[in-house]
Amino acid sequence: MHLRPVAAALAALAIAAPVHAVELVQWSSATTGTLGGATVTLAGNGVDALYEGGFVASLFSAPHFAAPVSLDQAVSLITPSPFCCYEQFVLSFSAPVKGLRLHLASMASELVFDATPTKVSGQESLVVAGNTVTGAGLDGPTPNDANGTIAFAGTISTLTITFARSVVASSDNLFIQVAAQPVPEPATWLLWLSGATALGAVARRRRVAAG
Repeated sequence: MHLRPVAAALAALAIAAPVHAVELVQWSSATTGTLGGATVTLAGNGVDALYEGGFVASLFSAPHFAAPVSLDQAVSLITPSPFCCYEQFVLSFSAPVKGLRLHLASMASELVFDATPTKVSGQESLVVAGNTVTGAGLDGPTPNDANGTIAFAGTISTLTITFARSVVASSDNLFIQVAAQPVPEPATWLLWLSGATALGAVARRRRVAAG
């Protein structure tokens, strides 16, 4: 008996293992979006508005951000003035994600996260130190201030973002995009594993019969 059809099926099954690419959140409003089959929410008093179209392209077409980047959508967040209180935001996913990335545009404030980010790309004026990311107030062509991409390791369901302060003499209005890799649900893995197990059993039976 020939084992080639079974080997080919096993190879195809391995290729089809449930692995998702990094995707951008598709926002339906400034506070709600989707990523794969998961619902994404952004809560906080300073969530300002969902921007779409040419203005977003003017911010995120600069070479400061790591792919994938949207030229169509971004959410605006407003920090309190440097003389006021802290503002806190919670980014939540209804299903866990990994490889979480935040694209930060026109940032002139200091953000503190409840997880430790790493800087993936961006201007020198965007500084990451521990759990804190600090921008700068810079004049110039759009996008001004500080711009870049940060990433978080591991699996995440919620991320808390605290605006510690504005680094300019007024409140800061920054723009974010969110990208991540959906984690396959257990049922998806079980379905894939059951298929792999069944094909493995067929291969073993055929080897025994051939012997």
